[in-house]
Amino acid sequence: MPPRSREEFTVAIICALPLEADAVEALFDEHYDELGHIYGKHVGDANSYITGRINNHDVVLACMPGMGNRRSAGVARGLLVNFTGIKLTLLVGICGGVPYVSDGTEIVLGDIIISDSVIEYDFGRQYPHGFERKSGVKEALTSPSQEIQSFLNRLRTRRMKDQVQRQTAQFLRILQEMEGNEWNYPGVLQDTLFEASYRHKHYKQQSTAECICADCHSSFNPVCQQALNGECKNIGCTGDLVQRHRLNTDSPQPIIHIGTIASANSVMKSGEHRDQLAENEGVIGFEMEGAGVWDSLPCVIIKGVCDYADSHKNKIWQNYAAATAASCAKAVLAYWVNGLQQQPQATSHPKPSSTVPFERDEMFVGREDIIMSIKNAVQEGSGWTSKRAALVGLGGVGKSQIAIEYTYRVREFAPNTWTFWVHASNTTRFEQGYRDIATVAKVPGRDDPKADILQLVNKWLCHETNCRRLMVLDNADDNDTFFNTSGERLPFVDYLPHVSHGSILVISRNQTVARNIVGPRGQLLQVKPMSTNDAITLLRTRIQVDQSNETEAKLLVKALECIPLAIAQAGAYISNRSPRMSIPTYLELFQQSESNQEHLNYDDAHDLRRDRSIRHPVITTW
Repeated sequence: MPPRSREEFTVAIICALPLEADAVEALFDEHYDELGHIYGKHVGDANSYITGRINNHDVVLACMPGMGNRRSAGVARGLLVNFTGIKLTLLVGICGGVPYVSDGTEIVLGDIIISDSVIEYDFGRQYPHGFERKSGVKEALTSPSQEIQSFLNRLRTRRMKDQVQRQTAQFLRILQEMEGNEWNYPGVLQDTLFEASYRHKHYKQQSTAECICADCHSSFNPVCQQALNGECKNIGCTGDLVQRHRLNTDSPQPIIHIGTIASANSVMKSGEHRDQLAENEGVIGFEMEGAGVWDSLPCVIIKGVCDYADSHKNKIWQNYAAATAASCAKAVLAYWVNGLQQQPQATSHPKPSSTVPFERDEMFVGREDIIMSIKNAVQEGSGWTSKRAALVGLGGVGKSQIAIEYTYRVREFAPNTWTFWVHASNTTRFEQGYRDIATVAKVPGRDDPKADILQLVNKWLCHETNCRRLMVLDNADDNDTFFNTSGERLPFVDYLPHVSHGSILVISRNQTVARNIVGPRGQLLQVKPMSTNDAITLLRTRIQVDQSNETEAKLLVKALECIPLAIAQAGAYISNRSPRMSIPTYLELFQQSESNQEHLNYDDAHDLRRDRSIRHPVITTW
C-alpha cells in the first residue's frame, strides 16, 4: 500500500539531468502520485518530486533544476523539510572516471562508481603560483554514517559485489528492452582513451581567424572555442590510444568501483589534472552534485562513467552510463533495509513450492511449439527477466492445460522457483489466490485481520531475496477485474509484480484484456485448435484408435474442430457408455442436431484439470 503521508518515505533519489531521472523512473516497480496531488509539498519548495516504489522501498525521486553543488544543496534542503523520514539518499547519474584505480584496475565507460567519501576539489585558495585545495579537518566533508560505512564494507565483499553486479546487468537488460534504443551499449570502438597530455584541439589546418590551435604546444596554451566544442573525429584527434584489456570483448559488463569522488561546480576536462588528483587524493570519479548533498542527508553517490574527465568528450555515452547507474541503484536497494544490508536467516523463508491446484496430465500430448514460445517469452537463458506473456484463444482450445504442463516443467528444471496459480475470473477469487500465496510462502503479517493481503503479498513478491517465481493468472477475461478504479482499492493490475526475478503468464479469452495486463513489451501467444495428428494422438489417450477405426477417428476430430476439450469430452463419453459406444455412433449422434452437440459436450465433470467455475466452454465457443 502506498504511504499515507510524505513522512513515511524512507529513500530519496536525486538526479541532476532529465536523462538520469528517466532511467531511474523507468525502473520503478510502482508509481504512486502521478500528478503530485496526494503528497504535495510545502509552500516555497521549488523541487519537483516523483513518488513510487522500488523493491520494498517507498521512494521519492527529486529532479534538480540543473547541475552543480549549489543546486543540489537546495534540493537537499527541500527534501529535509518535506520528507522527514528519509534514511538513505542516492545521488544517481553520470560522472567522469579515472582510467585506472590505484591498484591498476581498469575503469571503462559504463562502469559504476560508488562513493565512500567526497572531496570538494574546487574549494581552496588561489595563489600567484597556483590553486591550493583546503583539505584540513574543518574544511573536509564528513564521513558517511556508520550504517552507510557498514553497508559499503559489505558491498566490497566478493559475494555481495558479484550479486549486485549480476542484478545490475539484469535491470540494465530490462531498460534496453524497452521501446527505443537510447540505453544500448554504444560499442567498444566508441570507448577511446588518449594519453593525459594529448590535447583536444584542431590538428587539421583551419582557415578561420579565430582558430589559435596551431600555436598550442603545451597544456598552458589555449585552444579555440570551436575545437573545444567539437568532436574528436571532426577536429582530427588521432593520437595514440591507451590500450584497455577489458575492451577485448564486444560488450564488457559494467562493474562497480567504490572509492573517493571529487565534486565541484566545474566540469573536469583535463587529463593531467585528473591524474594529479587521482594520485594525490585517491579520487576515482568526478561529478558536480555530491558535495551539496553529502553533509545534509545520509548519502551514497552512484554514478555511471560517461567520459574519462579529459578534454576528449562526446555525449554518446551519457544515456548508457545513466542506465547502468540507475540499474545499480535498484540492485543496491534490494539489500538495504532501514540503513542496514539485508541478511535474512536461512530459515526465514520456506522452501519454494507451488499453488497450482491441478495434477499434471500424464496424457498431455503435443503443443511443444507453444510451450517453447512461453519459455522464450518469460525466460532468458538460465535466468529470468521481468517479462509477461499471455496465452490467448477461444474456450476449450487448451490454454490452461498448456499452462499447467509448463508450470510442472518449470518445477522440474528450476526447483527453487515458486509457481503460483491465481484464478482471476473475479475479484473474490483473485484475492483468494493471493491469500493462498501468503499461506504457502508464510508471508509475515498474513494472520493480521487488518492487513491488506494484496499489498502484503505484492511486497513479498517484489522482494529480491524471495527466489524466482512464475505467476499464472487463469481466466483473466474481465477488464474491470484488473483496471476498475472506482473503489477505494487500487486496480488489481497494480498488485502484479514487475521485477527481474519473476514472470507472469496470463490465460485469457479476451485479447484486449490480455494486452492490457502484459503491456506493450509483453507477448501475446495465440492458442489455436490442435493439428489433426495431435488431435488423433489426444483421442488415443482416451479410447482405442487403430487401423480399423482411424478413418472414423479423423472424421470425429475434424467434426470437433480439433478442440482439445471437445476431444477429451468425446473420448470420456464414448468410453463411459455401457456397452461402450463406437466412434461412428458418436459421430452420427453429434451430426444429427445442435441439441445433440450440446448434450454430448455438456458434462465437464471428467476433467479435473479445469476451473469448475467456467462452465461449458466448448458450447460457448461453438
